[in-house]
Amino acid sequence: MYKHIIFDIDGTLLDTEATVMVSLKRVCKEFLDVEYTSEQLRFTLGMPGVMALEKLGIPKDKCDDGLLKWEKYFEENVSLIKHFDGIKELLEVLDSKGYQMGIITSKTRHEYNVDFVPFGLESFFNTVICVEDSETHKPDKGPMVEYLKRNNITPEEAIYIGDAIHDYNCATAAGVDFILALWGCRDDSMINCANKCKHPIDVLKIVENK
Repeated sequence: MYKHIIFDIDGTLLDTEATVMVSLKRVCKEFLDVEYTSEQLRFTLGMPGVMALEKLGIPKDKCDDGLLKWEKYFEENVSLIKHFDGIKELLEVLDSKGYQMGIITSKTRHEYNVDFVPFGLESFFNTVICVEDSETHKPDKGPMVEYLKRNNITPEEAIYIGDAIHDYNCATAAGVDFILALWGCRDDSMINCANKCKHPIDVLKIVENK
């Protein structure tokens, strides 16, 4: 039986892709003088910010500045963010049934407070693992191991819901079951998991049939 239902944020709880892309394009133009398309940048979704910037070719000694600019531009476009339809309803049902809920995100704690908290969902979550809370980060199992440790639960007692291959790898490396959030996933062809949900409320069928 699952005791903890754990969520990613971007692409799972909130539709942040437009905001991420607009702000990251500005960073790439400023630091690399390259104008990327959203499709070219989509591989960065779910990565910690510094890792994404390094993979795009921004020098390591410039990544901290790049991350600050990315956060600034993200905050300037926060009005583009919205809830996915059905997310709040899912959280309310899970809460009414007594499940513990948590978050594992590649956001920094500052980004969590600025990007997520204003949307009024934080009260549903008892444990939030941000990028500062583990030594290694998605797709490594480190954040999941830290979550399990903090809550004194086994991998079998948790399930993680995310939209990206980095989320899937983080969960499975730690022995935790995974649900792919198709409502936020652009391409599921590389994510070979048994549990895929088209709508948030479909999560209940999987969780309750454990």
